[in-house]
Amino acid sequence: MPFGADTDERREEMLEINREFMIRLANVGAEMGVTICLENLPFPRLPLGTVRGVVDFGKEINHKNLKVCLDTGHAIVCKEEVGDAVRYIGSDLLKSLHVHDNDGTDDQHLRPLEGILDFASFGKALREIGFNGVFSYETHVNGGPYTEEEQERREIALADFGKAFINKYSLK
Repeated sequence: MPFGADTDERREEMLEINREFMIRLANVGAEMGVTICLENLPFPRLPLGTVRGVVDFGKEINHKNLKVCLDTGHAIVCKEEVGDAVRYIGSDLLKSLHVHDNDGTDDQHLRPLEGILDFASFGKALREIGFNGVFSYETHVNGGPYTEEEQERREIALADFGKAFINKYSLK
């Protein structure tokens, strides 16, 4: 997404640049057997910043190799409820998740439950659409001078949360 497109006068120009690029990229992906996932951004003023913008763009292009990667932290920064975002994207387009949390003001990449993400709503929505794509953390477990034991405890807790979340909502 070319930056600088946060004004209406350049909106169509930036969308056209992205249309041409993403169609070419999706065609290459098709030739190589690769799915291209377009990710929402933490910039609500950009045409492709919000979940709605990314999904509508993907539906307009309508290429079998162009799907969506939902970034939970980016959605929160854009004031989007993540469960609703999952439902809006739907099972056909949602193929990848970048899961992290934040306080709604900045893209902080916090561990689950350290911010405001409603994980119950998120999980229920994923189950409703039958999500079976990639669940990927985009977070960190550091953030302080931890002992080796504390760092390991934090890493294990992150893995345990992911396993429990996937099992609770019957995700594959």
